[in-house]
Amino acid sequence: MASRKAQAELEQLKLDQSVIRWRYLSAILLTLIRWVGVVGFMYLVYRMVDSLAGKQTSADIAISGGLDLKFLANRYASQIIFALFGSGGILYGLRQKRLYKKATDKLRRVEKYERKLDPNRSSSGLDDGSQPNPEDTL
Repeated sequence: MASRKAQAELEQLKLDQSVIRWRYLSAILLTLIRWVGVVGFMYLVYRMVDSLAGKQTSADIAISGGLDLKFLANRYASQIIFALFGSGGILYGLRQKRLYKKATDKLRRVEKYERKLDPNRSSSGLDDGSQPNPEDTL
């Protein structure tokens, strides 16, 4: 009886491993497809601009998404792009800081329950993330 149960568990584990492998494979393929699309798009843009390079044309290369930034006529375009990327980086950093704080708060709540179960438990010493670790400062 135990061997049938063990064999059934082994079959279930093999099935679970197969499902996990397919999930990882599909995630990798999806990422690969996305990046191939991005690289292909950039290549096509390169080919378009390359065909116009060094030739006198009346073509204006513009990004229009409500603002209509014309690279040939607008001398502030690089500053606008810099500001967009800079503010995006700052917003990304603030979001990561908030996610770190939420994760450490969640771990701290779990620590209370674990300490009730085992009073001799040691702590990792994580703080709330708002102050730097004194050992890290010069």
